[in-house]
Amino acid sequence: MAAHGQSPSPRAGRNEPGSVTWAAGASRLFNLVIALINEPGPRSLSWIRDHVEGYAGNPESSRKKLARDRATLQRMGIYIVEHSDGRRSADPEEGHLWSLSAEDAFLPAIEFSEDELSVLAAATRWRHEGELAEAADSAYLKLAGAGVRRSAGDTTVMNVPEGTELSPESVDAIFRALDRKLQVELTYRPSVLDEEQTRVLEPWAYGAIDGRMYVTGYDVDRGAQRTFRLSRVTSVRVLPAFARAGTPELPDQELIERGLRTARVRVSARIRFTGPGAGELRRIAVPEQGPAHHEGAECTIDTQPVDREWLVRTAAAYAPTAIVEAPADVVEDVLVLLRRAHRLTAPTGEEES
Repeated sequence: MAAHGQSPSPRAGRNEPGSVTWAAGASRLFNLVIALINEPGPRSLSWIRDHVEGYAGNPESSRKKLARDRATLQRMGIYIVEHSDGRRSADPEEGHLWSLSAEDAFLPAIEFSEDELSVLAAATRWRHEGELAEAADSAYLKLAGAGVRRSAGDTTVMNVPEGTELSPESVDAIFRALDRKLQVELTYRPSVLDEEQTRVLEPWAYGAIDGRMYVTGYDVDRGAQRTFRLSRVTSVRVLPAFARAGTPELPDQELIERGLRTARVRVSARIRFTGPGAGELRRIAVPEQGPAHHEGAECTIDTQPVDREWLVRTAAAYAPTAIVEAPADVVEDVLVLLRRAHRLTAPTGEEES
């Protein structure tokens, strides 16, 4: 039985319903699959031209259509196999036969639990490249028939695990510290534009969230939990010191998620401006303080809630025009950033003031 193509309907306006139609190429693909899968043996191009709607006409045109359609079906995971009957002929159509096996084209019935379906759906959201992208698309087309569905709101995430620059020795250092409750010294770059920092950490957990690998623990320098993305960690070494803070009684995943939530904390601050400029910070003043903070005057403002990490970096960038006066922990983090910048830019041998 052949599927018959229809003429395309006029293009509907945006967000307006339109009639469903078959494109000629899609009809031809279905016709070819249905025809070959119901045949007991391989068939020649001549047979395909005579029996499959969409291939009639010039032999050379039919041959090119078949080649294109084979490639399209192969991307869907359906393989039309070429056979040779051993005959030699000047006619390119002779000696080449084509077949499609139902066993190769369709998977046997399979069933998944709800948890298995969730895992498979998540896997199809990972971003794949090259040959892996084609294989992932083909796999999803097949699994969709078994009930795997990606919701419309799902976003594409990175491959798991995320690539890192860590050597095997550094990875081993993390696990040794976790097993033996030791401190580690890690070299970390907050972003590609930042200078490397050295931090002392008492590791609590190591794992992946949304395709990104993290290590979280007690930051000895900051006196609080901090979470580091491993793609930004360049080296780790175990220190001859035992962890003192103790590990919270929570699963690794929850510890990492808690650390990430802390890193995204929004805070309000009081900022004093000593002169014009720093408009980026002036614009986050609470509305009731009026327009004075936009005019470049010396003034003190209370900010609206903003991302804590952004506030620390931005305030440090505008110092001393903008001086954070509260809260104390934000003031301290701005000072830490400024001292580090001074060490990196000061001439060799100059003492830190």
